[in-house]
Amino acid sequence: YNPMSVLSCVRRLVSGVPFSEDECVMMGAGADLVCSFSHHTSFARRTSGEFLENANEALERASAFFRSCNKVIITLGTSWCFRHIEKDFVVSNCLKRPSAEFARERLSPSQVTACLQEIAAL
Repeated sequence: YNPMSVLSCVRRLVSGVPFSEDECVMMGAGADLVCSFSHHTSFARRTSGEFLENANEALERASAFFRSCNKVIITLGTSWCFRHIEKDFVVSNCLKRPSAEFARERLSPSQVTACLQEIAAL
């Protein structure tokens, strides 16, 4: 993953703030499933309620595990990311939505460094 997506994930793990209805998105390509731009498609479910129950149960477990760790190793996959144009945030998963909804961006070295510094401070 790109550093901005990793940072977003770590922020969520630290805060433990549950996912909400406004983060639910219908997947594209006729999938007829609900997910979020923060999740792998394996979290997708038929309804928002089912998705939120699944995602928030996983978040509780992951957050508790993360808080119990003494050390965390983070490996970055790329400095390229996709920004949702209308919502103006970097997504972790485009969910097979139309490409016109996203702008491909490359993070600068200073942006990558800032993300890693914030992660380390959390």
